Amino acid sequence: FDVKTSSWSILPIKGDSPKPRHGHVMVAVGNRLFIHGGMAGSAFYDDFHLMDLDKMSWSNIRRKKATPSARAAHSGVAVGKDIYIFGGMSREGALDDLYKCDTSSMLWTKVELQGPPPACRLDFGMCQVSLFRSLTRVTDDQDLVTQVQQTKEILDRELKPGSASSRDSRQDTGSESSSVTYEIPQPNTDDEDEETPRAEGATASLNTPMSDGKEMRFLLVHGGMDTEGEIFDDALVLLTEQPN
Repeated sequence: FDVKTSSWSILPIKGDSPKPRHGHVMVAVGNRLFIHGGMAGSAFYDDFHLMDLDKMSWSNIRRKKATPSARAAHSGVAVGKDIYIFGGMSREGALDDLYKCDTSSMLWTKVELQGPPPACRLDFGMCQVSLFRSLTRVTDDQDLVTQVQQTKEILDRELKPGSASSRDSRQDTGSESSSVTYEIPQPNTDDEDEETPRAEGATASLNTPMSDGKEMRFLLVHGGMDTEGEIFDDALVLLTEQPN
């Protein structure tokens, strides 16, 4: 689809294209499109296909160890060069497993979650969210606890309704960016002797630029349903990269 001319065209694609299907995942990483799974009739697929947009050709990526099982109605998202696939449904019902594919080596890894995973679900939304934290270091014995607390404070503040990053407060701006940042209030310059206050939560002091912060990448999962007909309204996050 050409957005400038608002017109569709059929591309001359080479190679063996995937079989007709629906409920599959399609994720773009650079100039490559990846397709996983889906279903047709009562058949579920576990195949993995790649289309090179420069060569305009399809290729079938052979299954290797730890590949996701056959499924449909799952969701996938690219985080850098990695593809994350979560949930969906199979012949046995809804799923709650998470896999990561390194598109440089085409190797799959099953991600072992710390704590209980989201409930088994299909037809949900999933995207990447980026937040920023201070580079301020703490002692080793406090590091993990502090990072967890900082992450919780950022998410509690930034994802709640009415916050500067929430959809409600941005719906009139037309912005749909997946990167969530937060504003740091400016210091009071009326009193030069007054100690510079620290921003709320996990931010650094006010004279620390946001660009000096550490980016934290999350997967945000929202909603969906199970095969019993229960519809979910929860939102869950998974930290994909541990801050240094």
